[in-house]
Amino acid sequence: SLLGLYLLAWRICRPPAKVQGRAVVADPRLWAVLLATVALINLAMLSLYPIGAVDVFDYIAQGREISFWHANPFYTPASQFPSEPVLRYTGWAAMTTLYGPAWQLIAAPLTWAAGRDLLNNLLAFKSVAVLFYVGCIALITAIMRRVAPQRALSAVSLFVLNPLVIYE
Repeated sequence: SLLGLYLLAWRICRPPAKVQGRAVVADPRLWAVLLATVALINLAMLSLYPIGAVDVFDYIAQGREISFWHANPFYTPASQFPSEPVLRYTGWAAMTTLYGPAWQLIAAPLTWAAGRDLLNNLLAFKSVAVLFYVGCIALITAIMRRVAPQRALSAVSLFVLNPLVIYE
């Protein structure tokens, strides 16, 4: 049923027919409805436990390695810190990080700001994911408005309402 709603939304957002030989840009009200829907979906997703994305616990553990334990996650696995509160939730505690330095530079300040509280850490990392998601929306919108303005709304809707993108 989720796929059906996704396809229905895309159909509603498809570009309108040409009027007297020229392309028509989508109604701004459709943009408002789409963006409001995206905002509501993301607010709901912020409150969900990350069932299929347990990597976030590894992000937290590795960020805390830097910010609290003053260790290097490229050399030291999180399992070296048995009193780490998030350790029991991680899937890869015995491994060093697989993510590059840029990600660690994002993770460390987040975990420092969120402290020891697991919920604060989860919300911090989910908020960063939403910021990247919004950045993707802006980028897709900018590209499509330049390349094919009449298809911008449908292209953005294909991304923002994609169940796989929302779930991850």
